[in-house]
Amino acid sequence: MEKERGIFVFPNPTDGKFWVSGFGFRVPIEDIQIFDVMGRNVGSYPFGYPIPPFKGARGMSENGIDISHVEPGIYFVKIQTENVTVTKKIIKK
Repeated sequence: MEKERGIFVFPNPTDGKFWVSGFGFRVPIEDIQIFDVMGRNVGSYPFGYPIPPFKGARGMSENGIDISHVEPGIYFVKIQTENVTVTKKIIKK
């Protein structure tokens, strides 16, 4: 369960793009799904590469998760790894 607390999404709130990162570990992301508050899936992103350790915004690649196609509001990001499923809330401005 320590790994669950170490996975996070940023920036939050977002204008349309966000990143998934973690502190001090690398685990493969198997899948990321975005749900609205009604439980509808508004995006799925299969991955298969490790969550990068947090290095601050300058250390992250330009390849974030793009949710610019969805309306402003609250969304839930379901992150599936090999060992754990984590759900994080994100706000789209």
